[in-house]
Amino acid sequence: MEILEVQSGTKLVLFIKGRLDANEGDLLQKRFKQIKIMTTDLTLDLSELKFLSSAGIRVIITIMKEMNAKKGTFAISKISPEVREIFNVVGLIDLFVQDEKYVIVVKEKTEKKAVLTISGNPDLKSGRDLSDHIKELQAQGITEFVLDMSGITTTTPKFEEKLIEIEKETEKKSKLTVLRPPEPPPIVPL
Repeated sequence: MEILEVQSGTKLVLFIKGRLDANEGDLLQKRFKQIKIMTTDLTLDLSELKFLSSAGIRVIITIMKEMNAKKGTFAISKISPEVREIFNVVGLIDLFVQDEKYVIVVKEKTEKKAVLTISGNPDLKSGRDLSDHIKELQAQGITEFVLDMSGITTTTPKFEEKLIEIEKETEKKSKLTVLRPPEPPPIVPL
């Protein structure tokens, strides 16, 4: 594992490359203990992380908890496809995955209803991700969806087209309510 650090004041980005397993996790945790006093805003860039073991996940969760305990901020960005799949398989995708353009989170879920929030700057890819989220939840028996889009800052024509497609497709099997911000976000061309 390689760690590249980029610090700006109390903000720190750790670029992690290679493998994060038990041995490497110990190294990351030791490095975090050295830097956590000086850091209030920590981001892990996992774009070049190719393997993540359960021990590595434990280290990431520990770091996240310690940053939260000190009232700091913690984020994971630019996740490699391999690590994204691992987070998905172990059920931590909604906890960790915050794409640099948008975030989709299952905010609330009951037996038949799910509230999803989408924030940031959604594009066509986020529309596809949203569609996948809804289909996955429908397979789990969810029949009512609330899509809270009040956190959207800008959107694209392709996302708006995909959203119309999602609404039509979802309405065939489920009820979908879309909550938009009071002032519609600006639509930016591609």
